[in-house]
Amino acid sequence: MGVQLLAGETAYKEIREAGLRPQRIRLMVGASGGPKWLMLSRLDQYLARQLLTPQSTQTLTLLGSSVGARWMACYARSDAAAAFREFETIYPISAIPDPFGQRPSVTI
Repeated sequence: MGVQLLAGETAYKEIREAGLRPQRIRLMVGASGGPKWLMLSRLDQYLARQLLTPQSTQTLTLLGSSVGARWMACYARSDAAAAFREFETIYPISAIPDPFGQRPSVTI
C-alpha cells in the first residue's frame, strides 16, 4: 500500500529532487471528523517520530477544527508520538455519548 502525494509542480519537483525535508514543512491542518483522524493517527505518529522531531528548528503553524484542533495539539506535546497513541485510546471513549448522561473521566 502506497501513499499518494498531491503537490503543485514546484513542490513536487523539489520533493523528487531533495526528498520530503522536515524544515520545508511550515503548515499542518487537521480537519474535523473523528473517524478520519483515527485512520490517520498512525501516519501522524510516523511524522512525529521521523520528520517533526525535537531537533526540528522550523516554525510550524498548526490549524485544526473540532477533533482536528485536538489532533494538532498532540504535535505540540514534547513526545508527540506518545500523545497520539494516548489520544487514539481516549478519543473513541470520549466521543461516544453515554446513554446515562455520564462521560468517563479522562486526563491527558
